[in-house]
Amino acid sequence: MVQVRQRARVQKSSESCLYLSLDVVLVAWGNCMKWRAAQAVALLCVLLVSGCKRSEPKPAEPQSESESAQPSGAALAALGVQTGSIMNKSFFLSSYEHFPFELPAHAKNPKLRGSFQTVIGSKDPYDTSVNVDLLLMTEAEFKDYAQSRVDTAVTSWVNRRQETVDYELSLPEDEPVKYELVFRGTTSTSKIRMVQASFSVFYEK
Repeated sequence: MVQVRQRARVQKSSESCLYLSLDVVLVAWGNCMKWRAAQAVALLCVLLVSGCKRSEPKPAEPQSESESAQPSGAALAALGVQTGSIMNKSFFLSSYEHFPFELPAHAKNPKLRGSFQTVIGSKDPYDTSVNVDLLLMTEAEFKDYAQSRVDTAVTSWVNRRQETVDYELSLPEDEPVKYELVFRGTTSTSKIRMVQASFSVFYEK
């Protein structure tokens, strides 16, 4: 009987140890699953946040009034409008500077567009010594002007410190037409000015 009781006690002790081991394993497994679930939730949150950041649209850069008013090159091309840059630079002006450009034959609705301003000179708005003249000349008119200062031009903008130009050019016929855009000082002195200018020609084929 004693041996039977001892065997029963040993069996109960083994069963208790087994149950305890199972409880430890289950607790450890539960903790592990909780940790993995927490890791998965954290990873999901990181992915969601990064995805939101990537999908946020970048704010559009502000455009100046002149840029917003002018159609883009792609828009002009879609409308069949051709453009040709004449000049876009800053330069020193004492006597005169000229910039040639050509209008192709049979060009339709040709226009000269651009602007200029003096960027170095007197701050006095009534001081005209820094003002400039802008003259649009044909090739022949410019040759006469360069040789003997014959003051003949297609059109002109005289005694200006700054100016915006939008001028309709004459329609060329069977031959291309060559022009000269001439900047010159308004005074007889050789006072140096700095001019900032940008001009282009627009036309349809």
